Amino acid sequence: MNKRQEQAEATKEKIKQTTLRLIKTKNFSDLSVEDITKASGVAKGTFYHYFKKKEDIILLLGLQSFVQLEDSTLRYEEGNINERLRYYFINFMKIIEDQGIELARQWLSYVVVPKLSESKFYKWDTDIAAIEKILRDGIDQHELAKNTPVDVIANILGTELYGMVSVWCMTDSEFVPSEWTGRFCDIQLPQLLKPYLIER
Repeated sequence: MNKRQEQAEATKEKIKQTTLRLIKTKNFSDLSVEDITKASGVAKGTFYHYFKKKEDIILLLGLQSFVQLEDSTLRYEEGNINERLRYYFINFMKIIEDQGIELARQWLSYVVVPKLSESKFYKWDTDIAAIEKILRDGIDQHELAKNTPVDVIANILGTELYGMVSVWCMTDSEFVPSEWTGRFCDIQLPQLLKPYLIER
């Protein structure tokens, strides 16, 4: 990457991080491109060079951190399949909580009402695919039986995660997703995987 490309990436990242900071204190619907450019210290033309609209930033924020989490989970070597899934789920919720309830509400609105976003919002698809990869890794590591219904279990687990995020948004932060995710991992996750675990 040359210096010009590095500067371009730094500018794009600055706009993204500024937007993330702003939506922690302001409703996304009330946030304008002008608010973002002013707080970022960039011209409107610069914003539109990288993004067609402010919603594009939400799409980017909705994927980037979770791709990194998927990679770190697949490299996580300190435990069995239950512990790797727990690592993924707890850190998934920490990312959601760190990025804030307003961003979570935007993600959910794009998942629940896809026509709100002009481009297809792949967050649900990528999250389910990540869980499937972790489960398949469990099969490859001979921790789970080959007949493990990966797609079914991944969708059940994804529904649990999104359910907790939804309740967090509905209760205006009274429900703490990371706490409930820990309870889910302690109580329900082992029971869900139990029929498919290979005893060692």
